[in-house]
Amino acid sequence: MTGNIAKLYDRNVIKFRELVGEIKKNVKKGDLAIDLGCGTGAYLGELERAVGQEGKVIAVDKSGEMVAFCRKKFEQAEVKKLSAEKLSGINVKADIVFASLVLQFTKPEKAIAEYPGFAVQRYYLIAVATKR
Repeated sequence: MTGNIAKLYDRNVIKFRELVGEIKKNVKKGDLAIDLGCGTGAYLGELERAVGQEGKVIAVDKSGEMVAFCRKKFEQAEVKKLSAEKLSGINVKADIVFASLVLQFTKPEKAIAEYPGFAVQRYYLIAVATKR
């Protein structure tokens, strides 16, 4: 059973890839970007291409299964197992935070306030809500 949720997620999150254009418009070469709630890394490759070799992306997810899956797909990436509400493990000055399919599972005001270790220059949010 381990890995099945991440595999299923990875196959189905493809439908949101049209949002890649938003990354290209908002993320700049040389940026330090945080991929908050990276899941299996659906947007990580696009973020890495957008920041180029001059920049850096730190991917973060609270699920150990998602982090493991993402690390296998992006062996050179910096992927951390952290909750959006507990980001004390990141102590950098981020230029932009990209969040997709994450804030509906947390308290956004708490997640955004939890960035004492780094200053965020631009916060770009893609919120995809699911019907319950």
